[in-house]
Amino acid sequence: MPEGRNTSTMFYNEINRALTEEDFAFLRRGLSLEEIVALVGKHDGIVGFNILTPFYILTDGKLFLGFYPPFSATFESLISATIEYPDGSTRTIDLE
Repeated sequence: MPEGRNTSTMFYNEINRALTEEDFAFLRRGLSLEEIVALVGKHDGIVGFNILTPFYILTDGKLFLGFYPPFSATFESLISATIEYPDGSTRTIDLE
């Protein structure tokens, strides 16, 4: 996991691939994690405490974080997504 990330709980798998922000251009509200995995592959891990958030590590050191309803362990309906930059700043992705 990139250093300096503030996380409560981290489940992390190292996956060798080259993803960029553009790989997530298809995102829209309501997608299941299963649908996202079918298009870009398995997430790199899950972060969070009570609210679990799947994440992908991008080639330039950014993180893609997909948010699902609180206390939802099934990841059935994406409600928002964020890009986290290596400096800790974030940008919310506009979901159609």
